[in-house]
Amino acid sequence: MTPVNPPRPGLGRRLLVMGALAVSGALVFPNAAPAMFHADVKDHDAMTTPSHSPPQDLSATQALQRTLELIRTIHAVTDVTPDLLQRVMGKDIHATGEGSFGFGQRLPGNWTFGAERYLQRPHDVPQMELGFDPVPNAEAAPLTTCEPDFAAFTASLEAMGFKRYPAYGEHGRWKFDAFDRQGLRVEVYPMYAQPKDDEHAPGTRCVKRVLVR
Repeated sequence: MTPVNPPRPGLGRRLLVMGALAVSGALVFPNAAPAMFHADVKDHDAMTTPSHSPPQDLSATQALQRTLELIRTIHAVTDVTPDLLQRVMGKDIHATGEGSFGFGQRLPGNWTFGAERYLQRPHDVPQMELGFDPVPNAEAAPLTTCEPDFAAFTASLEAMGFKRYPAYGEHGRWKFDAFDRQGLRVEVYPMYAQPKDDEHAPGTRCVKRVLVR
């Protein structure tokens, strides 16, 4: 798998993931199943109170689908509240600092998913970040497929009325695609799956990280 390096992820999102792994006692999973991003996990949308069992972990597919639903629901990042994030994602939400909150969880194959709405310093500009990362200090299983892939995910954004702009870095190297709509900007960063039968063949382009401004 070859990620395209995005800007430094929000620290809070990583701390949320670490906290979730520590609680589960699963900072390292030596016998984890392969990281198939279309893992079959039952959907769980209900909000949870302390008297109920913990919310079920999302599959990577569910995480991306609900990310799209969250974006579809809002007109600005400030619309994302702890209640809305919990309702759309179906996960318990935790504070990470003043004006910052989110959740983190593990995925099969030594991968994690986390989401956080936070204030970007020094001007306290609200942003929302959702993304996938390997479990710290563990070897992540190769990503062989993803659903929705980068093309399907970004096509859904265009269907919501976003206008697409590719973003390039040094030497004209493509970094990510940006999507603008009145009051909202979404940046989608890629990573690449590794085909099962040919590790040298170009893999499917998948979603690594989504940044909402």
